[in-house]
Amino acid sequence: MKKAFDLHRFGLLMKWETLTEKKDYIRCTIGLAIALTFLFCIPILNMKMQGINSYPLGDREASFLFQLDQMSGMAMFTIFMSLTIGASFIFNNMQTKQQRIAYLMMPATNLEKFLARYLHVSIGYMVCVAVALVFADLMQFIFTKIMLDGVGGSVIAKMYDDIFTSEDPSTFRFGDMRILGWYVEAMVITIFVATNAFCTFCGTIYRRQAWLFTFCTAFVLWFLLIFINTNVYDFATLIFGNINEDNWKVYFWIILILMWVVNAALYWGSYKIFSRMQVINNKWLNIY
Repeated sequence: MKKAFDLHRFGLLMKWETLTEKKDYIRCTIGLAIALTFLFCIPILNMKMQGINSYPLGDREASFLFQLDQMSGMAMFTIFMSLTIGASFIFNNMQTKQQRIAYLMMPATNLEKFLARYLHVSIGYMVCVAVALVFADLMQFIFTKIMLDGVGGSVIAKMYDDIFTSEDPSTFRFGDMRILGWYVEAMVITIFVATNAFCTFCGTIYRRQAWLFTFCTAFVLWFLLIFINTNVYDFATLIFGNINEDNWKVYFWIILILMWVVNAALYWGSYKIFSRMQVINNKWLNIY
């Protein structure tokens, strides 16, 4: 290839990727739509069977708002899982020899192929989740209006309120400290990207059943972290036990910078491993 990255060539590759994965997108969207609709409607049906319609309107609305909050949590968890654990499916199109030959022989650079697959499991799956969530929310809204005599609400609107219109968006309490909201948002985004980077890295390492091995790897690492912190060295107390109003910003920036360095290393490592993938591979790892 003359260039490591050519925008026109990358556009053609993305078009080919979208058409190739069209059935996967459809299956993912339909499956999520059915699952979310089921999860949203079951609590409403349960309220109906318990005779909630005989209660005063205020009590019915309060009970429904509680269920709506649970639905919002399920929806946000689904979005989080699709954009993090979903990244472990980044190279599920290269499980067989034929699939590897077809993809590795594509007239594009490794960088373009890697970015195309990354966008497939991030933007592509996110669109699937968004469409499924809109459908499930609409079904829930209609079902609730019918079952609860006019009481109803939107899960998507509830999610928006929870994220963007909290009671005190400018501050967040950590113990006795008041922390500016944007610091918390920066840390949440960093943790989200770190999870995505870790899953992308594991999805690149493992050849088959990458999502399962990603879960197992995360569990083992988390167990080791807790074991070391409990039995070997209590680094959590060393770090968080010394945080106060005067020095928390220093700790914040140190931790944030270190996490972004690790994130960059995981993404870079994923790309380098992909660049060395071989067509013939009978092992369960892509590392040689």
